Amino acid sequence: MQRITSLRSTTRSLRRRRNHWPLRPTNSQLALETLKRSIAGDDNPKHGFLSILIASYKTYHCPPNPIAFSLTIQSLARRSLFHHLEPVLGHLESSERFEIDECAFVELILRYGKAGMHKEAVDVFLRMPRFRCAPTSASLDALLRVLCASAEGLALVGNVLVNASDMRVRLAGSSFGILIGSLCRAGKVGAAIELLGQMEVHECTPDAGMYSSILHSLCEHSDSASVVGFLERMRGAGVTPNGGEYARVVCVLARERKAKEAYAMLCRMRRDGARPDITVYNVVLDGFALVGDSRKVDEVFDEILVTGLTPDVFTYNAYINGLCKKGDINGARDMLACMAKAGCEADVVTYNTIVAACGDAGDMGRAREVICEMRAKGLVEDAQTYAIVIEGLVAKGEVREACEVLEDMRRSSRDPPVSILDAVICGLCEHGMASEAVRVLGEVVGHSVPLGARSWEALLGVCGVVCVKPLMGLEDVIKLDQMLP
Repeated sequence: MQRITSLRSTTRSLRRRRNHWPLRPTNSQLALETLKRSIAGDDNPKHGFLSILIASYKTYHCPPNPIAFSLTIQSLARRSLFHHLEPVLGHLESSERFEIDECAFVELILRYGKAGMHKEAVDVFLRMPRFRCAPTSASLDALLRVLCASAEGLALVGNVLVNASDMRVRLAGSSFGILIGSLCRAGKVGAAIELLGQMEVHECTPDAGMYSSILHSLCEHSDSASVVGFLERMRGAGVTPNGGEYARVVCVLARERKAKEAYAMLCRMRRDGARPDITVYNVVLDGFALVGDSRKVDEVFDEILVTGLTPDVFTYNAYINGLCKKGDINGARDMLACMAKAGCEADVVTYNTIVAACGDAGDMGRAREVICEMRAKGLVEDAQTYAIVIEGLVAKGEVREACEVLEDMRRSSRDPPVSILDAVICGLCEHGMASEAVRVLGEVVGHSVPLGARSWEALLGVCGVVCVKPLMGLEDVIKLDQMLP
């Protein structure tokens, strides 16, 4: 008889599956569905969300369960209805005895953080044990992410870590990653390195991302010795820097004019399997050009071509700068033709480099030729071009021509920098053209262009001579006196 009953039960079960007959929901499931509909309807219910929760389950004669409270907490947090949360949390803390899943509090902490409510986020984390929920590194990490995102939150991190230790919440590797990243963003790279050393005590192993964050911060805030030292530590820990990290180190070395060391780092980059791109080569090439090592400039440029990389305008600019540094102006101008053949258009920086070399050589005629070529290419002089030409003319004693270029610069709606005005006015005063100096001064001061100390000293020196040998008219002296601060 028992076998027949069992067979009938199995047959009914199979028939239900085949015909997809729905199982009857339990009272708890019905209550949960009612709760979902009720809390989604109104942001400010008359009797509060706690009353809705309790009433939903009372209707079906069953007590609220952890799922109901988790759902309510998450729903209120997602809708930023934080002022309705405390009655729910208070009831959960004092009147219920079941455990709540940590996920609900993790989401609440993150939502508090998004709303800038850092103290409330900390308070929820500290209250978690009273909700019969043991906090883990998951909730601690959520809180750290929230606090480390702002200066206000950072001030609370120390106290949180002390309390987390008292609550026996273990710092995980991810926790260290959040803290190290935050310290690096704040420029406190020394503290980040110290924290990295503490990870072993907590049985955590630093990952590549932590080393990368510290290396990046060192490249921004420290000298090359510190950067290279940490790079060696990174390699010693078995973490091989990637191409981007090597590129940053190369830039730091080049920035300090350590061109040979920068090139050695580029070679190590290749040995470690990272292929330097044209940007890294440009940095090294420019570094050798700046220190005047023309032989290495040629070698690195040839290496770029051999490796199959395509030189860009920055590559050519660095190479031309190297040629100009050794006085090979003809070679620099020949490179302009090479650029055109390679399909790489020269820019204003390219021409400025050659114009500056012409000025240093005292060949202002050739400088004018280069400027004419630049204009023929459709390029327009920038402030640097004017500055180079004016300084070159003043150096040769051609101060009238310098004044004409200065006037041309002003007509093109470009305000001359202080150094250029100083050069022109001092040059005029030195050549006994004080009246012209005052005229230039009146024009630029009238357009709110600042004047440097050198110009005032030169003009005051001329005023001293006026008492003995009049070089300026009375009106000029009065005009100058009115302009003095």
